[in-house]
Amino acid sequence: MRFVSWNVNGIRAVLKKNFLEVFDAFDADIFAIQETKCQVGQVELDLPGYHQYWSAAEKKGYSGTAVFTREEPLRVLHGLGNEYLDAEGRIVACEFPQFWFVNVYTPNSQMELARIDHRMEWDDAFRDFCKGLEAGVLPDGSASDPKPVVMCGDFNVAHEEIDLKNPGPNRGASGFSDEERGKFTELVDAGFPVIEVGSFMHPKKVPQMADTDDLFKALVNEFPGVEFRALIPNLRGVQRAADCGCKKVKLNVSASREHNLKNLNMTPEESVAGFADCVKAAAEHGIEVSGSISMPFGSPWDGRIPQSEIDSIIDAYLDVGITEISLSDTSGMGVPNQVYEMCSHVHTKFPTVSWWLHFHNTRGVAMANIMAAMEAGMTRFDTSFGGLGGCPFVPGAAGNISSEDVIHMCDESGITTGIDVRKVMAISRKVQTILGHTTDSYLLRAGCSSDLLQTVK
Repeated sequence: MRFVSWNVNGIRAVLKKNFLEVFDAFDADIFAIQETKCQVGQVELDLPGYHQYWSAAEKKGYSGTAVFTREEPLRVLHGLGNEYLDAEGRIVACEFPQFWFVNVYTPNSQMELARIDHRMEWDDAFRDFCKGLEAGVLPDGSASDPKPVVMCGDFNVAHEEIDLKNPGPNRGASGFSDEERGKFTELVDAGFPVIEVGSFMHPKKVPQMADTDDLFKALVNEFPGVEFRALIPNLRGVQRAADCGCKKVKLNVSASREHNLKNLNMTPEESVAGFADCVKAAAEHGIEVSGSISMPFGSPWDGRIPQSEIDSIIDAYLDVGITEISLSDTSGMGVPNQVYEMCSHVHTKFPTVSWWLHFHNTRGVAMANIMAAMEAGMTRFDTSFGGLGGCPFVPGAAGNISSEDVIHMCDESGITTGIDVRKVMAISRKVQTILGHTTDSYLLRAGCSSDLLQTVK
């Protein structure tokens, strides 16, 4: 596909020159323009074979963006979901079957950085917007399919010194301030959009999670572009989440009666009955809620769990408005054919649900299970640095499959994740140093496949 991006600095002016000739010559699949400086309807372009989507500023003759595309998008967004930031027509985002295409005209910080605070707010919101689309979350909080994001436009920043002819005299000026360059670095380096930090469990029940509150307080304001979330067992968990600034929590119930009793001190039915109160309390604190089902693929106490019991838990989540649900193989008993069948079933029966898969690598089949889930249409998976984790109530339980192993598999398979595997490996090595022992990571033992390639001399 051919993409073209052009800051036209006034579409009406450039139309008097050679815009249409240039447009035809590029023969683009998607053609994006910025700084149109016109209201919707002020310009009528005859572009046979193209769909046109315009965003205009409330202020006449100012800002504005447009996208012209041969393929009709599945949906089009004209803002970040922030009324204040969306008054200047700076976004056109088009969803296609395989990706999002985002055209942006970033606000200029102006002379003497008079508008730098607005620019910083915009940069944070835009980064969160793009990472949300990548993760399958729309600006209004509703779920969509996670997809790669292709972004283009005028970002009004010179990121590195090489981007300017004379960087020295321009340091600190609009577009080359430390603040703007730093925010662009954050956009470029953004990797994991969602990180699960811990669980608001009773510290006597799960002592490994006793410091979750302190951890959240230290993180939530430090990394505004990342969605930090935690597991909650009950209403008390919601209150603890609110007290430490957590904005996303995950309710959890086990499909296994015995596991739920050990983990939450209640039956699965009792857990389900408490969903509504937890969701209501979370809403009062401005906290989003997702759901998780532990051991849907089997438990040490129950063996295989009937699909009908899992479906009833999903129905209970949907009844209280929860449409993001994780299937968590806590026991590590799932196998690929079973995973494929269950994922195909729930993907078809519950089309409004945004699914996550969570595989512990206890018996070494987590990667195969991920591939099976992908074949069934699933695209989002929990992992952990170095393969850390486990469950204190499951004998011999290993952690989640290691993040670096999954990312490397995706990289080698041509599947885009947006995550730098080398940076993840560095974090996992640091984790090993802190722990004082090796972890269940193949990549840390063997390196990337590309490391084995010999240079031909």
